[in-house]
Amino acid sequence: MKKLIFSFLSLICLIMTIYVYYHLDSITPQAIKAKHMVEKGVRYMETYGTTKEKEIEVLKEFSNTKGKFVDGNFYLFVYDLNGVCIAHGADNSLIGKDLINKTDPDGVMLIKDMRDGAVKNGSGWLNFKNKRATKQTLLLQKTKR
Repeated sequence: MKKLIFSFLSLICLIMTIYVYYHLDSITPQAIKAKHMVEKGVRYMETYGTTKEKEIEVLKEFSNTKGKFVDGNFYLFVYDLNGVCIAHGADNSLIGKDLINKTDPDGVMLIKDMRDGAVKNGSGWLNFKNKRATKQTLLLQKTKR
């Protein structure tokens, strides 16, 4: 198997779901909170994911629904470049699933657009609607590893 986890993360995003707001034309407390949580996740990944075994432990921590990377509607999740979920702080049933073609109710290709944004820009925001057609925004961040 290829270098399992963080070889993917050099070109993938660590993503934060932001449930509370949609418009990012002004800095909101939610945007600041999201940015800090993503930065905390990236630092944690780069500090503790130094071996394959430790990388797996980092992803387990990101996927711990009661862990330090989940705060209400804020949580981290990680996908590889092929669109396979490798960590998810809110729904562990998604881990291991290929979701590259997942779309929102308006046809936004969520995982593909997240991947492309992370690869092209390094970080950014993605607006979409959830299953209930509620507007949401993702903060994505490409890691340095």
